[in-house]
Amino acid sequence: MSSGSGVFYITGAYAWVGVSGTLPANTSWTTFAASRSFTPADQHQHLIVSLGEVQPRVNSRVSDMLLIHVERFPASDTYETSKSPGTAAANVGLLSADVHYRKDVLGTVDEIPSY
Repeated sequence: MSSGSGVFYITGAYAWVGVSGTLPANTSWTTFAASRSFTPADQHQHLIVSLGEVQPRVNSRVSDMLLIHVERFPASDTYETSKSPGTAAANVGLLSADVHYRKDVLGTVDEIPSY
């Protein structure tokens, strides 16, 4: 089994669209960058990588949709494993993603403190 360590960098962008709205052009999306250090002890762990603050659109409504594009940024990435490059086991994977709406109620501020 391989183990990996280093800093994993990602970049991306987000946009909001309302119900019956039109998806915005890519050039109007808000960009972000994030990173997280990994050690061999992190293998097979459920970890959180904060993407930072996301601002709702003006006049947002409950059923608005948040679109998020994420990609690895290898130019700054130092993440390496003991596996041969190019194999699936040598890569970092995103299994799922969820967005937490932070509000001052039980389960948000206490459960996921800000980074």
